[in-house]
Amino acid sequence: MIIACQSCGSEFEAKRAHAKYCSEKCKKRAQRAVPKAEQRKAATAVVGRLMDHDGHDSSEPPAEGRLIVDETPMTVHQATLDELRKAGKLGTVAGQSALALARRIDNPALDTGSALAGMVKQLEATLAGVLADKEDAGDELDELRRRREERRRAAG
Repeated sequence: MIIACQSCGSEFEAKRAHAKYCSEKCKKRAQRAVPKAEQRKAATAVVGRLMDHDGHDSSEPPAEGRLIVDETPMTVHQATLDELRKAGKLGTVAGQSALALARRIDNPALDTGSALAGMVKQLEATLAGVLADKEDAGDELDELRRRREERRRAAG
């Protein structure tokens, strides 16, 4: 009997009528996976928290995995990108770190609810640090180069 694996979707010949997975690897992957209902619940909770933090009304249930700003669905990544562009911090290391966290929050994959909550807190802290330091003295790499040149001049 040929059936589709419930983990990877590939077809395989089942040895038993109740077989679900093509291999032990797929069976273990399915056991370790967070159920989709829990992923949706975690994503909705994160969106609600972000909406409350920004002062938007969260009385209506938001679209899953979306931040609602002015009645327009927006991903956390897009909202973060907009904030970083406004502050002129998109090209900084901290700015790119914030974007990476935002992408991960939008697509939680196999993250648990507590891991997702931790990422949200980290994103908030990273954004607060980036946006608080609006007057950047320059790139960190430029600062390191300047110091190296000063040491060379002092030594030579």
